[in-house]
Amino acid sequence: MTGAHDSAGSRAGGVWSEQFSIHLDLVRFLAATYVMLAHTKYPRFTDGWMNSFGYFVNDAVMIFFVLSGLVIAHVTLRNERGFGDYVIARLSRLWSVALPALVMGLLVDSIGTRLQPSLYDGAWYAADHPIARLVANAGFLGEIWFVDFLPFSNAPYWSINYEFWYYAIFAAFVFTKGWKRLAAVTLCALICGPKILLLLPVWLMGVAAHKLIERGRPSLPVGLTMALLAPLAYALYTQSGIHGHLGWMASRWLGSEFQNNTLSWSRSFLSNYVVGFLVLAHFLGMAMILKRVTLFPPALARLIRTCAGYTFSIYLLHVPLLHCSAALIGLQPTSKVDWLTMLWMTVVIIILIGSVTEHKKHIVKGILLRIQEQCSRILNLAMRSAQP
Repeated sequence: MTGAHDSAGSRAGGVWSEQFSIHLDLVRFLAATYVMLAHTKYPRFTDGWMNSFGYFVNDAVMIFFVLSGLVIAHVTLRNERGFGDYVIARLSRLWSVALPALVMGLLVDSIGTRLQPSLYDGAWYAADHPIARLVANAGFLGEIWFVDFLPFSNAPYWSINYEFWYYAIFAAFVFTKGWKRLAAVTLCALICGPKILLLLPVWLMGVAAHKLIERGRPSLPVGLTMALLAPLAYALYTQSGIHGHLGWMASRWLGSEFQNNTLSWSRSFLSNYVVGFLVLAHFLGMAMILKRVTLFPPALARLIRTCAGYTFSIYLLHVPLLHCSAALIGLQPTSKVDWLTMLWMTVVIIILIGSVTEHKKHIVKGILLRIQEQCSRILNLAMRSAQP
């Protein structure tokens, strides 16, 4: 499920290289770090002095979506895994970090709200029905259809709920054929609903990037052009006002109330398509470049791999930990020292927790494999007993 948080590794074929895999790790680490820093912009943390830094959080999440589609298509289609292996790989990666993050979020929010309740004032914080929230988000049902049932203060969890269903739809398409494929994809779409489906094209841009990279030929001039023009085009796009115009268009079609409230995290879907396409172009260009150029020496590559290993933990833990850290130190929004202390505490705790959860995927995988074996055994017994 968490392809944006998985290391792709290197494979032969096309223009995919070990150097490109390291570039993807660098991008996902930088995107997660930006999201964390951008979430410190809120007036309750900084009294507004970092407001301008947080404009592009949603675009950073689109990077994760494209990365997710790219990496999952790569590791699944190249390795030719079966459906059972696919499910276990995705769920073990997901639950090894997501489940501890949900429990940790409940715990630190409980501490924070007792120490400094004013930090949690606002509709964004939802503490009612805690068990239902834990169960729904552990099962990735917190954003289906027009539900917005997030786990307490952990707003970034919305994208995990989205990505899970993209993995499910991808599996339904890849591992079935004919009418079974149509039925499986339709069933997934009916369960997750239109809000999640609106951003599916962004994730599929990652799958398209995989196809293009696998079939592409390394061309340094073309690669440089695409890799450099994409971020330049994005810079021009953010300053052009087109984003606002696309939002206005969606509002005219759907109604502002429906767009902003009902669609929630999918409200900027038209702009998300633009950003996703630019990310696709950049990745394709970098794949061409890094097939011919060594950009990351071994020492730097190891450092990037190490930092990227904490990406999932950074993304899923930072908001609850920022609030709890702020409450513990009695943060004053006008104090930059308090802001740095809050951030430092959050990073240290993420490293401590991530050092455990990021490397315990094998435990969850082992449990899931045992469950799979038991289910297979029960099914075989049932089939034998049904035979005349």
